[in-house]
Amino acid sequence: MPSVNTNKIDKIWSSKENQVAWGTVALFLAIVLGFIGLISGLAKQSISAFQAIPISTLLIYLSFTVLHEAGHKNISQGIHWMKPFERLMGWMCAVPFLIIPFSLFARIHDYHHAFTNDPDRDPDHWVSSDSWIIASVKALFLPLYYIWHISRDFSHDIVIRKTLISSAVYWFLMTALVGILMAFNLGPALLIAWVIPIVIASYILAMLFDWIPHTPNLQQNRYQNTRIYTAPVLDILTLGQSYHLIHHLNPRIPWYAYKRVFFEVEQELEQQNSPIEGVLTQGLPSLFKAPSILSPSIDAVTGKYTFTVDQIIQESSDTVRVKFDPDQTSGFQFKAGQYITVGKRIGYDYITRCYSICSSENSRELSIAVKRVESGVMSYYLNNELNVGDKLTVAGPFGHFVLPHPNSVMSRQILLVAGGSGISPTMSLLKTILEDESNESQITLLYSFRDAAQAAFVKEIQGLVGQHERRLTTTFFVSHGTLTKDSHAGRLTPSALREVWKKQRLTQDTQCFICGPKAMMGMVKETLESLGVPTDRVTTEEYQLQNKLPQGEKFRVTVKMLSGVEHQLTVAENQTVLEVASQQGVKLPNACGMGQCGCCSLNLKSGKEEYVNEDSVAILPSERALGKTLACQCRPKSDLILEESH
Repeated sequence: MPSVNTNKIDKIWSSKENQVAWGTVALFLAIVLGFIGLISGLAKQSISAFQAIPISTLLIYLSFTVLHEAGHKNISQGIHWMKPFERLMGWMCAVPFLIIPFSLFARIHDYHHAFTNDPDRDPDHWVSSDSWIIASVKALFLPLYYIWHISRDFSHDIVIRKTLISSAVYWFLMTALVGILMAFNLGPALLIAWVIPIVIASYILAMLFDWIPHTPNLQQNRYQNTRIYTAPVLDILTLGQSYHLIHHLNPRIPWYAYKRVFFEVEQELEQQNSPIEGVLTQGLPSLFKAPSILSPSIDAVTGKYTFTVDQIIQESSDTVRVKFDPDQTSGFQFKAGQYITVGKRIGYDYITRCYSICSSENSRELSIAVKRVESGVMSYYLNNELNVGDKLTVAGPFGHFVLPHPNSVMSRQILLVAGGSGISPTMSLLKTILEDESNESQITLLYSFRDAAQAAFVKEIQGLVGQHERRLTTTFFVSHGTLTKDSHAGRLTPSALREVWKKQRLTQDTQCFICGPKAMMGMVKETLESLGVPTDRVTTEEYQLQNKLPQGEKFRVTVKMLSGVEHQLTVAENQTVLEVASQQGVKLPNACGMGQCGCCSLNLKSGKEEYVNEDSVAILPSERALGKTLACQCRPKSDLILEESH
């Protein structure tokens, strides 16, 4: 891909900070005047309840933009004296929505930005659907879904729990207000002039802010997780949300500046394959048709996506093959032998695990094999609870257990050694080599497993032997049970490996690939070394999600929580406070972990820090100057004292 200045959008608005968003203030004042006029008209009966429906709907629709901007701290733009007025505007514009408190909405919306299009963690994913009819039905109930989301996560989510007091006060006042109106026999007017407009406005907002910008909800990558769709005057009708991608790239940009910023960075967006579409606009893909939002870009090295499960195939008594929707994965480029990470919310925890790809790199198929592991939360879920049609978060591809570069000379002899679940990436290598008609290498596959009933892919391997009997030779090693008449009883041993090596007339030039239990891989490597095979002819696969190891000087970091609890952490200068807290089971408020949402905001009371990303969009330089920091970005340069932000 061309070289792109990916920080341009992050920097473009920070250069304009310390300027109050007066356009939003003006919108707020217009809304207040509008509601005063509406209430006055209803009181004087110059406006009927039914005549009030379109007026009230419009005012509620406009109120959301102020509520939304206040939640992102876009009105004050880092100016300290403006912050109380900003919060006041946020709370006042939450009143028309009746059941959604300002502080609670702000935190829920932070999750939308932190986990955009994640089927488990993005609260706005509720509206997602390929059918606008189904999306419309869901959109009508989005505010109620927020309430359900809160009740489900309240006891386990420290971010949402922090909003309890303010939310309780809001709900008490709203209940009292409704009660007073009912006491004055204004129930019918309340329903017609307020509740019905709330439903209509919420529907329009859900469709304009969630469904249209994000459908089909496939991409979770920063430059493709939402779209820009242009049309004459559309940005005015949507209050800028037709340029929704600009908002997601930098949530601190006010709504009325989206269009101008888009034209400043349009070239960068095009180079990043961002979805830019047109409604009645020539020269652009039509709405929902931009290639980069329908499928992973072939230029992407790695990415993060929401893929739908297309098939679940039982490969053995404890292993399933999970195949993803080929229409979604057609652009997902990987090399044989690589792996992906799969993320899923299970209970109250979000689990991420690595799984090797078992499909050929030449196919349009993306499949993984998952062996059920004792006490393995994710592997149990994927084997026992996953259903066709479920959505999973997939990131990747990763790994270097791959074939030599196509331009390099492939060895005439290839040895594949797989143990247990190590057969999964080995199958990807095997099928890719056999599908290459220009590759005439002779392949020897050694597959060792504990129990015949647990052996995955055996029938497929036997089928490949039948199709390629001149090129492929296989030997199975079974510790318990009998698989075929040609299988060896017992595990793979050095003597057995030497016997196969001699029988197949393998040489020191043989290209060797090994994947399996650590002890088995060590044994095979030692045996190959004793046979004179150079280390550069041996490729092994070992993967796991690893915490960053501490390097450099270590510092004491004290984190004081609002509850009065103090956490003492030892953080190295190459680690962030959030990384170490997560490793030690210390729960700090957080969401995205990469400086995008601001949920992990803390007050730096003493000490020196450095930032992972100085252009983090969740905090302005002026806010850092006042002692604000982010746990996910803060790396200590001395002992630190941090306090949880209100």
